[in-house]
Amino acid sequence: MPRKWKKTFYTYFYSQAFTLLGGAMAQFAIIWWLTQETGSASVLAMAAFAGLLPQAVVGPIAGILVDRYNRKTIIIAADILRATAGGVLCVAFIMNEAPVGLIFVMLGIRSVGAAFHTSAKQAIIPLLVPEEELLRVSGFKQILNSATSIAGPVLGIAAFNLLGIEWVLVLDILGSVIASVALLLLTVPQVRNNTVSSGDPNMMKEFREGVEEIKRHSGLLTLIIFSTLFNLVMTPIFTLFPLVTQNHFLGGSWHASFVQGSLGVGMLLGGALLGTVLAKARKKPLLYSTVFLYSTALVIIGLLNRNGFYIFVALSGVIGMMGSLLNGTFIAHVQRIVAPEVMGRVMSLLFTLAIMATPIGLLMVGPLTNWIGLMPIFMGAGITLLGAGVVVFILLSGVDLEAQKVP
Repeated sequence: MPRKWKKTFYTYFYSQAFTLLGGAMAQFAIIWWLTQETGSASVLAMAAFAGLLPQAVVGPIAGILVDRYNRKTIIIAADILRATAGGVLCVAFIMNEAPVGLIFVMLGIRSVGAAFHTSAKQAIIPLLVPEEELLRVSGFKQILNSATSIAGPVLGIAAFNLLGIEWVLVLDILGSVIASVALLLLTVPQVRNNTVSSGDPNMMKEFREGVEEIKRHSGLLTLIIFSTLFNLVMTPIFTLFPLVTQNHFLGGSWHASFVQGSLGVGMLLGGALLGTVLAKARKKPLLYSTVFLYSTALVIIGLLNRNGFYIFVALSGVIGMMGSLLNGTFIAHVQRIVAPEVMGRVMSLLFTLAIMATPIGLLMVGPLTNWIGLMPIFMGAGITLLGAGVVVFILLSGVDLEAQKVP
């Protein structure tokens, strides 16, 4: 680990903010353009699948290649691929030749780039940051992700209205260029891949090595299964927040934005806590307490009557904060214990499972809502996560997460 790791890491960290913000702006602008032009829920659903399915399919392969080759190069190449897709769309919009099919294809290409970018950027962190600082850095990443998720749609729609979608895509391309140039100038330690160096690259063998690495660490498979269940349950729940605001609390667009703002602020606070006062916290108590508070908040939301809107807003902030703490702690633990030479494969498996769970949850929530109603969905989600948390508590009772580290 270089002695001056902070300069290298923060240069990388802040440069990535440009590509994350540009991507969030472009993604929201494209979805809003489709909403205005088609007004079709089916088109929006297909756009969501176009942005998710390629990432899920390519994810395991991306993880293998991330571990085989230079991670810095892969991040830059992924940014270039996403920028190229954005450039094609930009030209199509300028020429007023942007059919929906082309947009789906370009969203799919961006999704492929995201598969490589996500795996590589998570796998590169342990090469830049000392082990004892991983939880703190994970908190900073949660802050960045939260900030871009809040600012991206706001800035994206502002640029869309003032300049047009073409310029939103130009800003996205510019963000990728800034991030790529900054990373190009940094020195990142290399990781030796024994499979490649031995002259026997075999994707199936390398994939199995990633699975074996997960199984080798006590409790890690349990945490991954819980993380997948969490995404299965919570991703569709988040899509119901505007509907709950409108139908249950009889609110308007201002009320819906208030709820989203509370979620975002909670995520920011969670990341800030993880990066400061909780940076040295023990992982098991932190994980259990966040799951308990998250689940309790969902159950309380499910019990609210029509006069409980501001309680809903406050609990949305709690959910945002607990989600940030939960995700940040889990990712930091993985980065701490998994060997660097298989980190890409392990991370790609995590994100692939999360992405695969998302459309399943989205397909389930519609019929369930029609069957039992909006608020019981929240209660059911809270009880499900609480029960899963109890099971995790039992399964990890004899596991010391603090003692685990890269051998």
